Amino acid sequence: MTNRSYPGIRQSIEQRQIMTFALHQALQILQMPQLELAERIMTEIEMNPVLELTDSPRYASQNRTMDPLIAAAATLRDHLIRQAREMFSNSDDYQIAKYLIDQLDESGWITFPIEEMPFDRESILRVLLIVQTFDPPGICARHLQESLWLQLRSQTYSLAEVLVRDHFEDLLQGRLALIQKRLNVAHADLQKALHQLAQLSFRPASKFDLIANHTVVPDLSIREIDTGWLLEVGTQELPAVQIRDDYVDLIPQLNNKEEKRQLRGWITSAKWLQRCLRRRRDTLSSIGRLLIRTQHAFFSHASNIRPIEIQKVAELLNVHVSTAWRAVAGKTLACPRGMIALRQFFSESAAHPIKKLLQSMVETEDKSQPLTDEEIMIKLQEKGIHCARRTVAKYRRALQINTAARRKVMP
Repeated sequence: MTNRSYPGIRQSIEQRQIMTFALHQALQILQMPQLELAERIMTEIEMNPVLELTDSPRYASQNRTMDPLIAAAATLRDHLIRQAREMFSNSDDYQIAKYLIDQLDESGWITFPIEEMPFDRESILRVLLIVQTFDPPGICARHLQESLWLQLRSQTYSLAEVLVRDHFEDLLQGRLALIQKRLNVAHADLQKALHQLAQLSFRPASKFDLIANHTVVPDLSIREIDTGWLLEVGTQELPAVQIRDDYVDLIPQLNNKEEKRQLRGWITSAKWLQRCLRRRRDTLSSIGRLLIRTQHAFFSHASNIRPIEIQKVAELLNVHVSTAWRAVAGKTLACPRGMIALRQFFSESAAHPIKKLLQSMVETEDKSQPLTDEEIMIKLQEKGIHCARRTVAKYRRALQINTAARRKVMP
């Protein structure tokens, strides 16, 4: 059988691969805080001869170092990223790991729904299981129960692990006599297990600062002036780059097709980098203007933060919700109230479709036999929505809905 080649199909596949990589790069740049993005830009300059630095005293030398800014104690993110680099040789898995790390809240938990992350669910769960083995123990859990179990699983089989895994709700409610009866264990053994649980960390991130304790460089700045509020997008730490005209002018003079193709590739990559940087700046500017409109009372010390549904940000930017989360993840705002993590201003949309469906199920359930999390999960699956029981429990808690046992009404 003779081999046939299909240039059109091959070219189409290559174009899709290039486009996928380019979009992934754009999302990475959108998500990076200033200092990390600065290093990324310098790496791009080193790899792409078409790019060059413009007049910038801070980056006058290619051998510059950012050590004075990052020499302080490592942040939790630094610590986890370092472990991810060592663990993941596959670049796709490494990017998923980075994304998961950037979703951590102040406790070191992942509260952002896996279903809304911009990766394949199976790949996310596979990478998550590995990241959950990182130091500190209990990191990247999705809720307290999982965090405690992760801390215990590295130890030998213990009663404490059984308590967390199989009797967590009773444990939280203090039903110790019931637990002791069900497990048929001695009172002394139960007390020993409780003592072991007391040694665990309820906040795995507690010994780290989620925001670097070195000089923090804000990605956005909002301050009051005589005429109102002034918004600035932080770029002071970013190297200013431009495309070398002499390389662009060189294209018509090249006779070698491969050299011409490579040069055009460098130019395309350089232009895409510039476009991504402009988009990041415009996106942060839009978010900053939204904060001025909605949080001016907070900035004026007149009220607390009024969280904005992330869905509104996505609609404003005309992007997916996961992209909106990327835009605010890991970034810092300087304002009259101090340095604040940008994510603190945003929350999940109350109109999340699964939440709405869960709310409806609970409102219409038989109150004498209320639905358990497991039963809700099965009903969601019957509607074609794959949602883990733990996710159902998380959404239920977010909606401030009690457990089935507490919702039960005697006939």
